Amino acid sequence: MRKQYTFIALFLASIICNAQSQLAVLQKAYKYDSKDRLKEFCNRWSAEIPPISDIEIAGQSDTVRNTYKIFKAFFQSSVRAELGLDTSSKSWGNYYILPNSILVFFTNVDTSSFIARSIDPRDCQFIDTLFNFRPGPGYETTKFLFLTNKYDSLIETFLGCTHSLNAYVNFNKAGPYSYKEFYERKLFLDTCFRDDHILTRRNQSMLSFPFVNEIIFDRAMKYARLEFRNASGGGTALFKQNDNNGWILIEAKNTWFPD
Repeated sequence: MRKQYTFIALFLASIICNAQSQLAVLQKAYKYDSKDRLKEFCNRWSAEIPPISDIEIAGQSDTVRNTYKIFKAFFQSSVRAELGLDTSSKSWGNYYILPNSILVFFTNVDTSSFIARSIDPRDCQFIDTLFNFRPGPGYETTKFLFLTNKYDSLIETFLGCTHSLNAYVNFNKAGPYSYKEFYERKLFLDTCFRDDHILTRRNQSMLSFPFVNEIIFDRAMKYARLEFRNASGGGTALFKQNDNNGWILIEAKNTWFPD
């Protein structure tokens, strides 16, 4: 039992040391205005939490495998074009920050209703939150970075701010930085990512647009609706499963805009 406690203590210590090391890299990058050190921070993040492999996906349930397939289909150029987004590889930037989890639902509404309209989650049976969700990137030149709790907290510490569920950035009055300092640090991070990536809310402190909120399957798993956020609001994308067990886009559209 003592050995087991020792192992756990060493494991937790290694996690803390790694987080402190990454924060030190980020702080030095900012201090010396070094883009190379900022890229080092991002590359270490990417290496620490890599995308899921094909072998790992093959061992998952039908629901999980199809969730990954739909997510990949959503990031194809045709979908981005449908939403009026830039489809070039440059539009992705070198790094693209994604949530590390995704909500998955099934609904019992009939197929015609499912196709015709967005589905209220209250009409659904909640299946699961897929944690450790790590899809592969849409372009070889782009690395996906997954916003785990560790990196969410690390970035909060770097920016010198705290968040709440119902408000945008709330600065910690006892925190180390002024608004000017926060803004300069935010702009420094922006240099490595797409211009429209910042959404400063709890668990969404650094996410690239568009990002996926949830996926809703019909009861036969032949259709799926994907709900997403983008820089100008949010929308829905409807997919249909084809004969090769892949997913093809039927429509994608923005459905709401902020006031």
